[in-house]
Amino acid sequence: MDLNNKYTILYLSIIIKAKNEIRNKKQGYYEKHHIYPKSIWPEYKNDNWNLVLLTAKEHFICHKLLTKMFDNSTYKQKMYYALWGMMNQENKFQNRKYKINSKSYENVRLKISELSSKNLKSLHKNKDFAANHSEISRKRLIEMNSDPDFAKKRNELLKKINSDPDFCKKRKERARKQMIKLNSDPSFKIKQKENGKIMVKNIQIQKTCEHCHKAYNLGNYSQHHGDKCKLKIINKDLV
Repeated sequence: MDLNNKYTILYLSIIIKAKNEIRNKKQGYYEKHHIYPKSIWPEYKNDNWNLVLLTAKEHFICHKLLTKMFDNSTYKQKMYYALWGMMNQENKFQNRKYKINSKSYENVRLKISELSSKNLKSLHKNKDFAANHSEISRKRLIEMNSDPDFAKKRNELLKKINSDPDFCKKRKERARKQMIKLNSDPSFKIKQKENGKIMVKNIQIQKTCEHCHKAYNLGNYSQHHGDKCKLKIINKDLV
């Protein structure tokens, strides 16, 4: 956080003014605000010095300012999520009368999408994260698929979706448009031929998995066997 940032200066001026007024909820309608956002500094969330009472308008302005006060993309994303929550969520104890125009709504939504994409890409570039994430996902899938209730619910949901004529029509139309777009690209046809040759080669070559001791073509082996074999994961968990 840059303390010389104009947004930070304005943010602090609102906080100092509210603190100096020694407000309490009996005097009027106020909302509790964490000066140091609890999503970034959870250790301070219950400290009195980090809490201030703001009007609904001040609270919204402060959250809008917080989105402009951080350079770190992860922190910035958290602040946009908090602002998005203020724009969309309300409970019976709140009395927010401010109105959000369509442009502000769109800007916040687009910014969240942009930051989420950026942060996910940077995470997946991290080899340690990618390896751990893949292993956790595989374990979770094995656990979920072994639950008969989950499998039953999943199959019922898929049947319901696939029996919807509107969904099927949209899916076919989307697939048709995508194929037209791909087939109009000369580089796609070249890649298709090259991939076809590789697939034929991979089908012809067989490799035996050292964990389940069964022979598979190279495509199946690389996707589901070797280090990714279910038996290896299960045996590793039992050890």
